[in-house]
Amino acid sequence: MSTATKPDDIRLELSYDGPALATGRMDVRLLAAAMASTAQLIDDSTHEMFGPDAEVRIEVGGDFRKGSFTYAIHALAVAGIDAEAIRRVLQDIGLISGATGATVIGVLKWLRGRKAKVKRTGESIELHAGRDVQVVNLHVAQLVYSPRVRSGIEGLVAPLSHDGIEEMRMGTGIASEPIVTIDRNERSAFIAPEPTPERVGENVGEALLQVVSPVLYASDRKWQFAYPGETAFFAPVLDTEFMKRFRRREIDFLFGDLVRVELKTTVTRTEAGTHRTEREILKVYEKIEPPKQIDLFSDEE
Repeated sequence: MSTATKPDDIRLELSYDGPALATGRMDVRLLAAAMASTAQLIDDSTHEMFGPDAEVRIEVGGDFRKGSFTYAIHALAVAGIDAEAIRRVLQDIGLISGATGATVIGVLKWLRGRKAKVKRTGESIELHAGRDVQVVNLHVAQLVYSPRVRSGIEGLVAPLSHDGIEEMRMGTGIASEPIVTIDRNERSAFIAPEPTPERVGENVGEALLQVVSPVLYASDRKWQFAYPGETAFFAPVLDTEFMKRFRRREIDFLFGDLVRVELKTTVTRTEAGTHRTEREILKVYEKIEPPKQIDLFSDEE
């Protein structure tokens, strides 16, 4: 490709290759998802390296080739960053080749899904996977362990999971500069690990709850409860003795019946910064029986 770039514009060329793309066509939903992942990857990596005020605009070029599927991404400096900083972001990720040194894509190929122990040595980071050691700079290590960056890379290589797409190539598009390749057999190395939520609070205490929807037979035993007058929530009932009595029909419930329980509430924070509340019923102490109705037809005069 020979698309011109602006002084603040760094160009990235991406190609997907394989029999399925021999006609120069590609499923638009597959391509759109990969493009969105690439844009998000560059954006998130820029923020990781240069802070939230660094702003990059991502544009797609319109020159598509036949025989494979090749397109161009243009990363333009908008605020708090310049073209050289963008180039450094793309080089540290491994989307374009640069000075010698490990990149995020190179590290993930090396790890092949293995977990690594981290050791800091001055301005560098040592990654130890079994007997293997890889030395990376602080920015690369930061990106390797960023859930958002890892998710973006997984989305970038996702087309390789589809039949007939065998390889992807990345680079500046300049003939004299090397390209970065990922083949179909390497795709599993880029699957992002499941984020581990951080526990920020836990409380166990007695509570008075309304029964909204009891569950007689369910593997997770999740009932629907509510604090009186508040929004309903689901919680598993872990009191096995109570569940036995309930299944034997020794206890029955109507909508809105009250129970006194021991409730465990756990609050976790995800990698994205959102909070999640999970509740469990550890023990059901009693069902609060409603007051008996007044007899309006008493025999007494």
